[in-house]
Formats: sequence, C-alpha cells, structure tokens
Amino acid sequence: MDNILLNVIIGVCVVLLTIVFLLIYSWGKATRCTILITGVCDSGKTLIFTRLIHNMFAKTHTSIKDNSSDYLTEKGNTLQIVDIPGHERLRNRYLDDYKKSARGLVYVVDSLTLHKEIRDVAEYLYTLLIDEDIMNNCKNILIFCNKQDNSTAKGAQILKSLLEKELNTVRETKSHSLASTEGDTGTSYLGIRGQEFEFSHCLPTIVEFAEGYALDSEGDKSQHNLNPLKKWISAIS
Repeated sequence: MDNILLNVIIGVCVVLLTIVFLLIYSWGKATRCTILITGVCDSGKTLIFTRLIHNMFAKTHTSIKDNSSDYLTEKGNTLQIVDIPGHERLRNRYLDDYKKSARGLVYVVDSLTLHKEIRDVAEYLYTLLIDEDIMNNCKNILIFCNKQDNSTAKGAQILKSLLEKELNTVRETKSHSLASTEGDTGTSYLGIRGQEFEFSHCLPTIVEFAEGYALDSEGDKSQHNLNPLKKWISAIS
C-alpha cells in the first residue's frame, strides 16, 4: 500500500508540474506578440511595413521614430508589427522598448547593395544576435533579402554566405573587448568557439532566409512580393 500511495503522489506531482510548466510557457508566448522589422537605413523596412499593414504603396523616407500597428496573420492571429528606425543613433533606443515582447525579428537586407555596406549590416546583425534579451525571448529570426525583383540582386544563399563570412570577421575583432564593454557580462559569444561562424550555430534561435521585394524595379507600384515574409509571420504566430 505504501508503494502504491507513493506512486500516486509522484504521479500527481508530475501532472501538476507539467500543468504549471505549460501555463508558464503559454503565458510567455502570449506576452511575446510583437514582430520587429529592423535593419540598416534604406533597406526598405518602412515600405515593407506599409505593405503589410495597409496593403498599399507609400513613398517613404528615413524613419526618425518607430511605426507600430496590429497585423492579422494568414492564420487569423493578431500580432503587433513594429518598424524600428535604421539610423544607428535611434535604433537601439526603440529596440529596447520592444525586444522583450518580440516573438520574431525580421532583419531586412538590401540585396543590391549588401556587398557595399556589408560591414555595417553585419555589425548591426552581430549586435542583435548577441543581445541576451533577444536571444532569450525571440527564437525566430528571418533575414529578408529585399529588392529581389532586380536582375542584379544577389540570391539568399549568396547573401547568407557573405554575412556568415563577415560576421566571423566582426566576431574576431570584437570578442576580445566584449568583457570590458559597459553593461556586458563578458559571457556573450556568437556561434561556437573554434569554428567558423554559421547561422545554424545560433540554436535554439532559428535563423532563416527569404527572398522578396516591396517595390517593382520597373516602377509598377502595385507589384510586390512579400508572400514568403507573410508565411513566416503566420508560421510563428
């Protein structure tokens, strides 16, 4: 009888702990209801935001503040979409306001100019990938290769290789100074020590790539392709 009673008590405890864990997980997921759109200046973030929210073209300029609105996914779920300014003097302030509630992060890359601004793009992405709040709360990152309608645009696989190589370089130049950076614990390290950086090393955060465009290169303002982005947002909602 004693063994039966003990087994019953253990079984009840396991069930209760499982319920508590599921409640905590569900609550955490419910509070992370924001999709952040970020990237360096002129990558096309604000037009992407406008297309997603208003399904229309609008002439945009470099943002000096965040843009935020509710978005209904293909699954019928409502999320908050936030367009973070790309200017280096502004983006961290707005990122701090939203990153703890982020369920997903979209990093927009200009497929036409990445090779010219690879250092800036990689340094900002590096900052995001070692941010503890983002890594702890946001397990889904999409690098959206914008302006793919242009015949000279580099494909996602090429851009991925370029970014991995540059991130490896950025990591080498910055890793030695992380411990002395104000506010940093010195424990953050991108990827796996002793190995060339790959995005697969970011697990459990999943980094994916997608191609698309927010404005047709021929000037047809009605033409765009954000379907891969919409499907990704719906999948993580």
